[in-house]
Amino acid sequence: MMLVFSIARTGDYAAVKDVLMQIAEQFIKGGFIASYKIKEGISDRMSGGIAMYGADGHKVLGVDVGLHDISYGIKHYNLRFTEVDAFTVLWLYP
Repeated sequence: MMLVFSIARTGDYAAVKDVLMQIAEQFIKGGFIASYKIKEGISDRMSGGIAMYGADGHKVLGVDVGLHDISYGIKHYNLRFTEVDAFTVLWLYP
């Protein structure tokens, strides 16, 4: 599964990385993943994010963080389990 979202400023990425690492550490403690790799930087041409891996080394979850102008085109969605502001919500099933 892959989650994709955007931030407006490179400075926001430090806080995002902290949260992603905290989530990954909890997933490790819960036995959901075995390891993770976080992208240290973000730029206009390179997204940030995290990849989480199972015990067999295969990627089981990823978060891609893009740097974009998010001042327009955003809609509010109520998704049964949470609410988000997003450009478009896509459900992709394997």
